[in-house]
Amino acid sequence: MRRLLLSIVVVFSVGFAAASQQYNCDGVSDLFRDFKYCKKAEYVHVPKLLLKVVSAVVKDDDPEVKKVLKVISSVRTLDLEACSPDVKQQFLQRVKKLKTNGYEEIVRQKTSDEHTLVMVKTKKDYIRQLVVVSCDGEDCALVQIKGKIRPEDVEEIIENRKKISAKR
Repeated sequence: MRRLLLSIVVVFSVGFAAASQQYNCDGVSDLFRDFKYCKKAEYVHVPKLLLKVVSAVVKDDDPEVKKVLKVISSVRTLDLEACSPDVKQQFLQRVKKLKTNGYEEIVRQKTSDEHTLVMVKTKKDYIRQLVVVSCDGEDCALVQIKGKIRPEDVEEIIENRKKISAKR
């Protein structure tokens, strides 16, 4: 009976230890979860259904926007600009130790008080997630775009925007 009781205690303690380690991991979803409820934080999640509605409403004279909306399945943004300096500092510290498991870093720029990170998660030649993290002394922001985006589409959009900017 004691062995059975001891075995049950060991199994539960190992399970709780594993669960607590998983909870404390610092991934992108963890940043959203831990900071979206901070006082004055602005969190927006645009799910696939809403993106489809927007795509139906967008005028036909802007095919580029329709094309982008078709390949995006969701967008999440977190803006901590109005939050306290303590919250921003905590966010910056978490970003510095952000685990990039499964992501490919495209850009990482660090200075003493500024941190910028752009990562993508790819699968079969498609960008499945694009994550942009930017934090400085005044503003901290996190953006996650999920979808099935071809890298060529991103390049095309950038080129089109450059042409539009040059015309102005």
